[in-house]
Amino acid sequence: MRRIAFLLVLLPLLAYCQQDSVRRRPISFEWNANAFTFFDNGEYQGCPYAVSGTYSGIRLSPEFGIGWGGKYKLMAGVHVQKDFGSREIIDYFDVIAYFDYRQQHKRISQHFMMGAFPREGMLSNYTNFFFRTWYRYYRHNMTGMFYQLDGKVGFVNVWLDWTGLQSKTERETFYVGVSGEARAKAFVGGGEFYMFHYANTDPPSGDKCVHDNILGNFWVGIDLHYWRWKHVNKMRFTAGVMTGVERKRDDGLTPSKSPVGLFASFDINVWRFGARAIYYYGEKRYTVETDDFGATYWGSRMLQSGNYLLGHVYYDLFKWDGIKGQLGYKFHVVDGKLYHQQVLTLAVNLNRHTITQLRNHPKY
Repeated sequence: MRRIAFLLVLLPLLAYCQQDSVRRRPISFEWNANAFTFFDNGEYQGCPYAVSGTYSGIRLSPEFGIGWGGKYKLMAGVHVQKDFGSREIIDYFDVIAYFDYRQQHKRISQHFMMGAFPREGMLSNYTNFFFRTWYRYYRHNMTGMFYQLDGKVGFVNVWLDWTGLQSKTERETFYVGVSGEARAKAFVGGGEFYMFHYANTDPPSGDKCVHDNILGNFWVGIDLHYWRWKHVNKMRFTAGVMTGVERKRDDGLTPSKSPVGLFASFDINVWRFGARAIYYYGEKRYTVETDDFGATYWGSRMLQSGNYLLGHVYYDLFKWDGIKGQLGYKFHVVDGKLYHQQVLTLAVNLNRHTITQLRNHPKY
């Protein structure tokens, strides 16, 4: 009976959307067919901050919805993930449901999302120091809101990601963040920031304390891609300060820490080959005690060292916005020791717009 009722509502809506397309489509049927598959093997034998392991699997994320006014969308869908080698039919399942608003003005554009929407690509300006590898593969949604303002001279975004609903067994957890970038010809500057709030259960359990983990960096640099050299897709050099606050609310028994360090980075992509690296030198991070380290600190665990270099060389397998594939090698130099990581990822994002692009550029 429920299926019949659902079809009775859906079919007239689809018919109206298709009929309305003749009248310049004030209402449209929207869809996204997304897939993401990954193989990530980390070799950290002897490293005190990380454990060797392999993440591998495939995630399908179909979405359907309606759009109106050329600005608004209401979308719903699911994430379904299968880990390679698992005996389960489905390893991870999550619901997608969100409102999407996009407005293009003469000099600026706005983008606002609210609900449970796919995380992939949303915070791509944050470096690997802010979110460890696991986060991309198994935290599929942002659940909250995201707003970004873009212009010729830069961008700024603010966001909220509610990751834990308080209960008898679940701690209340959420992120709130802001980031941005300013550009003046080839000169750039900006920063990224978030606060992760790790509260307690109701009633309190574990260490019965609230933890706050604040992480931010501020940087300046030069973007040589400004001159649009042939085959150069990216060429940027930056340097700055990374700061933060690590706090345990236990009436002052545990001193808060405010680690500070310097970092420098470069990011280069020529034709299909790329290389990037980021180096941190400063005070050790994540030193305030907690009853669950992995649930309290979500940045790179290598920052527990005050001397860390992350390098990445890669080859882009595809050069079309609808399909992005990358084969890469990462190396970690921590406390003078070298560790290795091999990564292969493939992301497919199909919708009405990318299908049109594919028809116009079949060589891809």
